[in-house]
Amino acid sequence: MEPTYWADTLLYIVPELNRLCPRGALVLITPPGNESILRFYQRAGALRADLRLSGDEARDIGRADFVTFQCTPAQYGRLQWWLLRHEVPVAAVEHDGVRLCVVYSWDSIERALAAQGW
Repeated sequence: MEPTYWADTLLYIVPELNRLCPRGALVLITPPGNESILRFYQRAGALRADLRLSGDEARDIGRADFVTFQCTPAQYGRLQWWLLRHEVPVAAVEHDGVRLCVVYSWDSIERALAAQGW
């Protein structure tokens, strides 16, 4: 059973991104459609305007400072499964001990890329 649907937890990760990300950081949002939600929060003033957002995993996975995604297993790719199994997120939204949305830093992304031969 999916614990999240339709980008319903992304608003709750915004304060963590605002706190964690250095000025101008590139944040990769997966799956691609969820990027538009964070862009909306950015235009509305909730998410810092200096953050660069991308939904293009193929283009930006090797240069993203952070990756964030909802814990929706049906939407996971190789990267998300590897991160969840092997790394500790730098931030997470949880409810009753169930992770709903996570953020991983470049260090975790780099280890995932190396382990998967990307």
